[in-house]
Amino acid sequence: MTSKGTVVCKYWQRGCCNRYPCPFLHGGDNKWVRETKASNSNSRKTEKKEMVWRRTEEKEKEKERCLCKYFLHGHCKYGADRCRYLHAWSWSTGAHDFSLLTPLHGHSKPITAILQPSGSDKLLSSSEDGTVNFWDCHTGQCVLTLNFGTEIGCIMTDGPSSLFVGTRDSVKVYNTENNTLLSLSGPAGLVYALAAHDNKLFAGTQVWAKKDKGGMEVIYTHTEEHGVLALCETSDATGQSVLSCSVNDQTVRLYNLPSFLERGRIFAKKEVQALQTGPGGLFFTGDGTGDLKVWKW
Repeated sequence: MTSKGTVVCKYWQRGCCNRYPCPFLHGGDNKWVRETKASNSNSRKTEKKEMVWRRTEEKEKEKERCLCKYFLHGHCKYGADRCRYLHAWSWSTGAHDFSLLTPLHGHSKPITAILQPSGSDKLLSSSEDGTVNFWDCHTGQCVLTLNFGTEIGCIMTDGPSSLFVGTRDSVKVYNTENNTLLSLSGPAGLVYALAAHDNKLFAGTQVWAKKDKGGMEVIYTHTEEHGVLALCETSDATGQSVLSCSVNDQTVRLYNLPSFLERGRIFAKKEVQALQTGPGGLFFTGDGTGDLKVWKW
């Protein structure tokens, strides 16, 4: 229970107390109250300064994780040591992270698909420039370029010698052993997806899903500020599942699964439309400039 003698008189504070003697504190007796108020005021100022400092520190950290736009075009006057923004094609949060092995230059337009057939030492990439490149996985050199003369939407292999190429209004079948080419007409528009099953080839220009009661349900939704272009699941050096998510701000966001804690980012000159995993911790990104990059956990 609070004693009256320790409480300041509210009428005295207003300058109109007419009680004598007053059971509450007056005058010099409330010195400790003024000191407490001053202490609280200083504390609030300190807290405010600390909040401003923390916000400033967070902004500076965010800047360090933003790609320097001048570095992007190759002419930052400050250089990597003095520039407050990032001079690298990626950043990550800690141990067991990924690194860029090598960029592969060979396409002149956006890359639409990346594929490494099982058991093959070749990496395949297709592009809107109408070409499919075969890359040697040991040297990183382009050993073969097939020019189909029209925009390519996707590629698929079926066996060691058959390459299926989705183009506008047709599917091309290329035999890598005897260098023969077969054209399958029928699709209307650019073929975006190919699949093979039971000696049948399926080609899709658009993919639709029908809602079915008792089927799959959404258990988690992660909202991206920017539109999603491509998704791909990989595993880091420890076996942790990581979701690679390409969005239309020219970055690829990497998230630990199932927590969705951000693991790192990959930057590109243009939007990354193709993502693919490979053996031995490899994964690949292909952007709108035609650059193909090889990454490794």
